[in-house]
Amino acid sequence: MDLKDNALSGAVPNELGNLESLKWLELSNNQLSGAVPHALGNLENLEWLDLANNSLTGVLPRSLLKLANLETLYFGGQELCAPQDAAFQAWLGTIARVRGPICTGVYFAEEIPDMSFTRDVEIAPLALPEAAGGSEPYAYSLWPALPAGLVFEDSARIISGTPTELMDKTAYSYVATDVDGLADSLVFSLEVVSSVHAIGAEDLPAEFAVHGNYPNPFREATSLEFDLPWPARVTVEVLDLAGRRVLMLPKASLAAGRSRTIEVSGAALSSGLYLYRLVAASPEGNSVHAGRFVRVR
Repeated sequence: MDLKDNALSGAVPNELGNLESLKWLELSNNQLSGAVPHALGNLENLEWLDLANNSLTGVLPRSLLKLANLETLYFGGQELCAPQDAAFQAWLGTIARVRGPICTGVYFAEEIPDMSFTRDVEIAPLALPEAAGGSEPYAYSLWPALPAGLVFEDSARIISGTPTELMDKTAYSYVATDVDGLADSLVFSLEVVSSVHAIGAEDLPAEFAVHGNYPNPFREATSLEFDLPWPARVTVEVLDLAGRRVLMLPKASLAAGRSRTIEVSGAALSSGLYLYRLVAASPEGNSVHAGRFVRVR
């Protein structure tokens, strides 16, 4: 799909993420604006992605780590940059041709998953991502106001409490601003549902259990599958055989239930055997599982 040198404006359409067979996406030299949509990470067959010379802003989304076949990535000529953390930089190092700046101002290296809470049920305290770059200290803000019963502690970046009123899915903006006025933001949705829509207690697993990952060995990505008897904030880190952390996934807020999954992309990993540690933080404390998988080329 070659759309360069036109007068295209507005946001990059999320619907492009539905073109799963696409290998070439050329959008350079237009007037596109806003953030790069996470949906582009669905294009796992993509080999060429050119976003350069538009008016795009923010940080390249971490969903792009799933693009294991990418050979060309251009994104310069605008207020758009790549995260400077080790995992993202390792992924960029696997791409033959890259042109675009690394973030030097304020930016978030993690994303915030959409959240769904049950009315009158206390939530596990949720720590929102910390900013990097720029000049510390940062001031954090969340807009609009949270539903009744929930509070946001800006100094600790934590959402906590018990929601007491229903709320339809609502878009929230989480902003970090440094002392020089530089800022970055994340957008996510939040809803509060009735207990009628919640999973019945009889359907919940009795204990935390991890069922391993599939496929294993894997080439592009593998999914960790596990049961949660309570809502939890789940993190996954991947270690090499020397015990060095080579990949850290963004924290995910997941509801209680069976067969919850988190996908691990192999884009930043070389072939070989790796260890992983999955930590589920809940009101009951931290539950930890360690396992191993194999990445092949």
